[in-house]
Amino acid sequence: MTTILKAHSDYTTRGFTKYDERNLPFVSVDVDKFNERVTTDFSFNDTDNKYVLAAWKMGAANGVGNGNFNPDGLLNREQAATMIVRAMQPLALFKHVSHGFNMSTDIGDLQTASTWAQHYMEQAYVQGLIAGTSKAVYTETSSARTYIQKANLSPKLNFTREQAIVILTRIMMDRIDDAAHAIPLRSYIPIGLTHLYADVHIDGSDDAIYIEDTGWDWDKAPGLERERLINNQYKDVLDKYTSMQRYAAYVGLPFDRGYGGPEWLDAIMGKHMVYDFYTHTVEKNKGDYLAIIRKNPEWDGVLLYRSYFDENGEKKEWSLHPYSVPTGTPLIGGPNF
Repeated sequence: MTTILKAHSDYTTRGFTKYDERNLPFVSVDVDKFNERVTTDFSFNDTDNKYVLAAWKMGAANGVGNGNFNPDGLLNREQAATMIVRAMQPLALFKHVSHGFNMSTDIGDLQTASTWAQHYMEQAYVQGLIAGTSKAVYTETSSARTYIQKANLSPKLNFTREQAIVILTRIMMDRIDDAAHAIPLRSYIPIGLTHLYADVHIDGSDDAIYIEDTGWDWDKAPGLERERLINNQYKDVLDKYTSMQRYAAYVGLPFDRGYGGPEWLDAIMGKHMVYDFYTHTVEKNKGDYLAIIRKNPEWDGVLLYRSYFDENGEKKEWSLHPYSVPTGTPLIGGPNF
């Protein structure tokens, strides 16, 4: 949690001046600031640890059920894989995988994992975050593998501190630049530091995220001058709205439909709109709220994962971040693995 918050703070403020720092509400986010700016009515019954609460808000940790976290319990490998994948998923940190075969067939003991953990174990393996307690042994052609022995992930074995350090190092070395771009909320929405200038609240009953205008405004806020240049034809319109309204306008919208796009401008201008995406719906400008974001009940909470055929007719794997897929958008052909 600390790594994600520090990386995003450093990324966001790398071009800030001392003048910016003096005039902005804050320019860095640690766990205390994150918990202060993102409120919730949820709490665990058996711990009030601030890091655990931050992990719940980000979506990495949901506890063991019945409102309990079991802070003194041991973590097993399926629980660790689930926490890691849920934290990475909304930041779009998964790489495109194109091995020419379904790499998940390497795994020999996936069915021994709890049903809720099987997808997360599979993704962690395919993405190279966990290697398994034994490796797959096989012969290989360009499009298939013949297995002598499959890999074992040992979902129920305890997860050691050493293994935690190995995985965190892989993320830090390989993907932290991407992680720095956003902070996850409840494993389905990425937000930025400047969005925390608003009042952000997570409903503990349904994971809905409410972003309320604080009225904060500074006409020289970082990024807004660039915004004026990009959208020069709207300069007079933009200047009528607060910095907070303009920062919050693209929360919950895919980048190509958000910043600088028509929906973004409509949101800034206070129009009431509802967008329906595969993972969530976004309602803009309802009452006192700049945005209300709700997880779609039909979404099962895991990353879309599809097979497809390239121009040479070879089967490939593709991990697709669902945040970019509006409801009803046809996906590249192929069944779920």
